[in-house]
Amino acid sequence: MAAYTELSVEALVARHAAGCYRVESIGFAPGYPYLSGLPPELVCPRRATPRTSVPAGSVGIGGTQTGIYPQALPGGWNLIGRTPWKLFDAQAEEPSRLRVGDQVQFKVISRQDFDVESAPESGGPSED
Repeated sequence: MAAYTELSVEALVARHAAGCYRVESIGFAPGYPYLSGLPPELVCPRRATPRTSVPAGSVGIGGTQTGIYPQALPGGWNLIGRTPWKLFDAQAEEPSRLRVGDQVQFKVISRQDFDVESAPESGGPSED
């Protein structure tokens, strides 16, 4: 994606994190949010050949949208990061963490913070 957009990886991630996104729909797989609000300079076509498995929490760009893979799934979006948030839990009263109309703001975190927030004993990431 960095080569396609002619941005450095750092600039690409920072620009994506600076945006404010809206959940337009939930689909493809349970809990998979399609987010609008992608800055025009980050628009990028989907991969010609999809991956057979994308890790849960992966954040991707496909065309004019951003999406977050709620579980390991095949996918053809361009990956730019991951979130430690669990987006879908079939056993929960509200299985999907996000709903249509929600606003989403990404935050750049370190690998160490990701590992801490992903640890089961941490209770998951905070809401801020």
